[in-house]
Amino acid sequence: MAPGLFCVWSRTDPDTVATIKPDETFSDAVTELPGVGLGTQVKLMKQQVMDVPYSHDIPFLSFYELPDVEYRNDEAFQEVEKSCQSRGEGTCKPRIYEQIWRKDVDGCQDIHPRLGDNIGIITCESPPAELADGFWKWMHESYLPCLVEGPTVLRARIFKEVGETRHESVMPSAPYIWMYEWEDDELPWMELASAAQSKEWMRYCESGLIWQGMCYHTKRYTEKFELTLSPGHTDDAYDDNSSIDSRSINSVIGE
Repeated sequence: MAPGLFCVWSRTDPDTVATIKPDETFSDAVTELPGVGLGTQVKLMKQQVMDVPYSHDIPFLSFYELPDVEYRNDEAFQEVEKSCQSRGEGTCKPRIYEQIWRKDVDGCQDIHPRLGDNIGIITCESPPAELADGFWKWMHESYLPCLVEGPTVLRARIFKEVGETRHESVMPSAPYIWMYEWEDDELPWMELASAAQSKEWMRYCESGLIWQGMCYHTKRYTEKFELTLSPGHTDDAYDDNSSIDSRSINSVIGE
């Protein structure tokens, strides 16, 4: 049983345009399903590490944790997935990924999945076949361990798309997602820029690796179970130890 991720990129907030029932947001409909956990809605930061073509301008990303990626075959989940497809230029078709690698910093392994206030996401295609083995060896032994040791990093994960790779005009194909989470309001810009401009990384890019790296801040979490807010991730209206029972929880980071 491998964990998974259900992702929807969009130019407008899907919870304002992709309603399924009256008074129910798209995220409510997804997270109320028994095989779906935490939902996270993020928005692009105004400042990015890289320019086009290594970045894009699609402002919203919503992703939902799947404790078991095989839940994607459930009929109820497939009905909800269809609800955010074919909505014109405002929304990309949803994508489903399987987690293939994960690293939590010491002390974060058993923390509630609502972790980082800032999230970095790299969407990437596989390098040319003749370089693939060397690329993944370098990625696992050098690049990822170095990045995870950076300041304020909480967790890093890699996901691979399940099924046929999507090709939409609004963004490149993204069969792989690398996701990094930070606890600080300020990203480690120097470390990120250094990683993106390393000799090894540039060598693979020059050999045909296609990728985009984006930085997001968290707008909203959506879940169906009682949550105890931890210090550092509190809402303005609640103290550090508040217990609330709510599906939609607005982040203090704002809009």
